[in-house]
Amino acid sequence: MSTVKLGIMGFGEIGRHIYRLCMEDDMFEVVAVSDYGRPDILAYLLSAETKGRVKVGLEGDNFITSEAGKTRMITGGKPGDIPWDIFDVDVVIDATGVFKSRAMLEKHLKAGAPNVVLNTLPEDEIDRIVVMGVNENTIKVSDRIV
Repeated sequence: MSTVKLGIMGFGEIGRHIYRLCMEDDMFEVVAVSDYGRPDILAYLLSAETKGRVKVGLEGDNFITSEAGKTRMITGGKPGDIPWDIFDVDVVIDATGVFKSRAMLEKHLKAGAPNVVLNTLPEDEIDRIVVMGVNENTIKVSDRIV
């Protein structure tokens, strides 16, 4: 099975926990993270605030490094500003909690993300709302914004 390459927009508590979970599973690789925070502070928060403390480093101002690999840090941005296709992502997880409308999430698709996962309830209709343990078996390949 090939590795799923993820981009994460928003590196708050949820974004950092997603990163940590991906470090524990070879099926996922986080290739890019977009956040307004300074990379050195985000790297510190990742190592200090996630369950089970993880060992991460900062290479220059652009990369977080860990046993799981190297992740490009992108400062700032909103949907549509990050060229996800350059990073060859398979899925973008919007963990900002800010961009919840279909129109905003579609900007990730226009910027090269094949699929978008929203970590909170949307403001309007998206392709599918999934609750693990309830309806995850209903996801279709045609669902691009979940």
